Amino acid sequence: MKLKHWLTIGALIILDLATKQWITLTYDYNVEYSLINGLVYILNIHNTGAAWSILEGGMPFFVVSGAVVSAAILYILYKKVYITDSVSRWGLVIILAGTWGNLYDRIALGYVRDFMGVFIGSYAFPIFNVADSCITIGVALIIIRVLFEKEVKHDKAVESKS
Repeated sequence: MKLKHWLTIGALIILDLATKQWITLTYDYNVEYSLINGLVYILNIHNTGAAWSILEGGMPFFVVSGAVVSAAILYILYKKVYITDSVSRWGLVIILAGTWGNLYDRIALGYVRDFMGVFIGSYAFPIFNVADSCITIGVALIIIRVLFEKEVKHDKAVESKS
């Protein structure tokens, strides 16, 4: 891993922890504040589970799985195995930052501080934070890269038969 990767991880963790702290100090717990009526809101909550509070109270599981995921990502990034492109590498770097941001909360507080809510039509998407967004964006980058890579391989195979 390069210095720019470590700096990105540090910046994203600082952004995550700073926004969580700001929300905690600024907004009452479990009170919804509308930002964009019917679309975006703030709700300062504590989550001991995953999205939709799945496995609520499963803190040991999330701490161990966060540590295992972190170790696996670090191994992949340092050994450069399975990673042949910068998009996937950046995806893993961003996932690592998000994992560490939420892992900090789990270890230090016993819960994750979530605060951002979005309505999709009448559906309220699970409350999330910057770390959750990092994980989602990182996974999306890797999925897009994998889909693109398959298309490239397919195109090359088609071209070689022509």
